[in-house]
Amino acid sequence: MWHAATVGCCLLAIAAKPTAACGPALLLAVDAFILTGSLVATLRLRWLLHGALWATTLVLLPLGVVRGVFANGAGNAGAGLRVAGTSPLQYAATQVRAVGLYMGEVVCPSLMSIDHGAEELVAPWTLAVGVATLALLTVLVVVALARKQWWGVLPVCFVLLLAPSSSFVPLADVAADHRMYLPLVIVMAGIVSIAAAFWSFAQRRSSRIGHWMSVGMAVLLVVVVTMETIGTSLRNQEYADPLLLWNQVIARRPEHVRARINRAGLLMQRGRDDDAQADLDVAVGLRPQDPLLGLYWGILELRRGHAAEALELFDQVTPTLNRSATLHGARGEALRALERPCEAVDAFRRAAVFAPSAAQWHALEEMCRAECADHPPAVKRTFDKFTSEASR
Repeated sequence: MWHAATVGCCLLAIAAKPTAACGPALLLAVDAFILTGSLVATLRLRWLLHGALWATTLVLLPLGVVRGVFANGAGNAGAGLRVAGTSPLQYAATQVRAVGLYMGEVVCPSLMSIDHGAEELVAPWTLAVGVATLALLTVLVVVALARKQWWGVLPVCFVLLLAPSSSFVPLADVAADHRMYLPLVIVMAGIVSIAAAFWSFAQRRSSRIGHWMSVGMAVLLVVVVTMETIGTSLRNQEYADPLLLWNQVIARRPEHVRARINRAGLLMQRGRDDDAQADLDVAVGLRPQDPLLGLYWGILELRRGHAAEALELFDQVTPTLNRSATLHGARGEALRALERPCEAVDAFRRAAVFAPSAAQWHALEEMCRAECADHPPAVKRTFDKFTSEASR
């Protein structure tokens, strides 16, 4: 029964999040290093269980994950062998630096960022730390295998947990802090294991030394947990203000294109169009073909009364941002400003499809439909209906 439950849980995990496909390998490593002490013994005793666990990865086929990896475009969630204009070998090289960045964040959390970008991996120290980390992990695994030590599972699990996002399959984002969340558990387990080994050694030498060492470790644990709690609370306050987060990214990397564009979008929401234009001016000099840049630039043109120029920009980015409610809504407003309400109906309808909870797109669709049919009373009725729903 427990074996069946294990296989079922593994299947559900992979179906919910494809990166959980490393689960069968993790369970095999734990079984081999901790329970039986060798891979051969594990396969001899529980070959059927592990075979069933590995078979659960086949669920990736109907989910479209495998097809996405080999797709010509970005594939699932920006992942694929041809994504972001890079090759598997080039991406793997950047991930050595990414590992260095992640380990740097373990020591210095101030390195964390909502968006790193490739620029963050240019620093020479990221390569040095990344190579040193991978070399250390390799040595630990070899020593653990030679001495048949249980702790060999720690470096193996660290690599397995990081591999789905930081191996040779390119992702649109070369580095992201959340990829280190689960591997960080292994780092913590390693620290606890080392502390336990020191305490055990001290306890064997002298019970008194062991006692005071345990007291010191308990005090240190309380201090660390308190500091981490305060730090997490402060960071959560920063996450409550997206504009502050993008300000931090730009302060560290002024030429970060995505940060400039995203901050411009937030500034536009707050009515600071001039500041938004300044960010877009920087972005257009770095990546003029970015579709989101075209969208925001078009919205600014629309607000300035240049509906024709705005519509031209919207049409240029429509093939890329075809599922964006913001794009279709802005396009509808431009068509309406150009007195083309019949065409605006379709644009607002598309916006309502992709953002069904946004009442304004439904309202504007019906208003343009009424304008197209030249029924002024219907316009007022529809507007009153949807504005009252939006206020609720």
